[in-house]
Amino acid sequence: MSQPIVTVQMSVEFEAEYNPFSGKTPEEFSQTLEDDLHTALLDFREKDVKGIFSTVESVKLIDNNG
Repeated sequence: MSQPIVTVQMSVEFEAEYNPFSGKTPEEFSQTLEDDLHTALLDFREKDVKGIFSTVESVKLIDNNG
């Protein structure tokens, strides 16, 4: 008998230090964070998680120099 599947939808907001000299745009950097989130969740819940679907909704660069 198979286990029932539950769908959980949540919103997650990250603040992370961004190095503009890393060769990645803020959008590319956000994709890396999203990929890391998927990897971490799958590492911790390998047997439970059957799929991860996410969308980056916005990326804002905060200037700390002013």
